[in-house]
Amino acid sequence: MPSTTGMSTGENWHGIDPFREPDGRWTRAVKLHCDGARTGLLDDTQTREALRYLRAKQRATTPAAAALVRERWPLLWAAEELHDRGGAVRDEVQARLLCQSVDVVAAKTGIDAAIITTYSAYFWDVLDRLKAFDWLCNFVLHSRERVGMAVTEGLVWKYVAVAVGAPALDDVIDDHLGRPEPWLSNRRETAEKLRFFVWDLTVPISAAGHAQATEEYRRKFGDPSCGDPAMKACIRFFEREAKRKRPRARKNPGTRPPRERTVPANAQPGTKTLERVDTNKEKPHGRDKTRGESRAQGELELTAA
Repeated sequence: MPSTTGMSTGENWHGIDPFREPDGRWTRAVKLHCDGARTGLLDDTQTREALRYLRAKQRATTPAAAALVRERWPLLWAAEELHDRGGAVRDEVQARLLCQSVDVVAAKTGIDAAIITTYSAYFWDVLDRLKAFDWLCNFVLHSRERVGMAVTEGLVWKYVAVAVGAPALDDVIDDHLGRPEPWLSNRRETAEKLRFFVWDLTVPISAAGHAQATEEYRRKFGDPSCGDPAMKACIRFFEREAKRKRPRARKNPGTRPPRERTVPANAQPGTKTLERVDTNKEKPHGRDKTRGESRAQGELELTAA
């Protein structure tokens, strides 16, 4: 467990909060700014800095004042521009941060590593939870709302980054953007299969949904096969996701048959037969009243004597 010596309460809480959103710091700062409120005990240093940035940006009503704000917070200004720009650039940065280091993401996207680090801290804080599978499914992939979800290219990239890894992510991103590398003889087919598997998650889990997915797969790729290592990894991920979402059957303790206790065959003559024990019978709660009453009665008899 990492040491927390010298860290504030807000920094500690941000690291262990199980319901933290990837853009939790920025969302919190925007809410405080809109409400005109102050930061609390659980707000860390970066949240307070984002709040100061937003208030300074609001006060900058002239181009000269805006230039001063940009000069004071150059990295946060660039990270906000990257986030507001959206599109394939933001989707690529978010997907690559799920399976690659900041330096690799900077080299792949051509964005400065300091901007990537700032963007990760305020808008896509996932680097310390890349192995937290349930958190990634709930707060990054939003798998709870996956049925009927519109499958975008950015969503495909995130699923591929979590389920398969960096090589397959390079394949599907470069296929979409038309980059020459990495060059693979079956790059288009592999990328289309990965997109299909993500689309399959949005199909309802039923006999009709299974038939629809099977027919769509055969229409695009022919008979299903698992020869591709990337496909095997992707299938294992989706099987694990399906098991995680499957409801568990609850046992009814009232349906358990009562136990029979009998005398052993080698018991001595005269041994009393144990009575039939009904385990479904409700046991009384609290102290044994009979024992307490007997004790009280004995004390009264001694007093009378």
